[in-house]
Amino acid sequence: MIDKVCVSRPDIYQCHVFTSILKTKHSAVLVTSERDLHYVPSHYSKRKLLLYDLRAHNIDRLRYRLGSYPWEIMYDYCSIEQMYDDFVNIVLRIVAECITTKTVVLGPKDLELITPLVKVLLKQRYRLRRQGLTSRANIIAQKINALIRSK
Repeated sequence: MIDKVCVSRPDIYQCHVFTSILKTKHSAVLVTSERDLHYVPSHYSKRKLLLYDLRAHNIDRLRYRLGSYPWEIMYDYCSIEQMYDDFVNIVLRIVAECITTKTVVLGPKDLELITPLVKVLLKQRYRLRRQGLTSRANIIAQKINALIRSK
């Protein structure tokens, strides 16, 4: 036996040993509790997330549009609540116009280190490798590795 499992309550845990389907002398060990049988993780279903393109040219365009908007027209409001609601709507509209987005789907089997940006880059790397552009794919692979290491 190579591994040991230490628990504070051995009466609520069960251990199962499985033989591998591969040709190896190692076995798989699964330790579960009764609580695990009823646990459904929050990321069990697919999640759709927006990935904003935050490159410098998009941020510069956003800065320009926010700076050139005629904010003086908001001084004529009678209620601060209406002014705030309109302000938020204007900012959201300008952000939607200036910053492009991609919808990324994260599934239940995606690891925590797979962020929406990493997922987009993985798809891009896969597409480049299929097209035979391995040098460009390797550059993207280095970016992916740097992003994962920085977590």
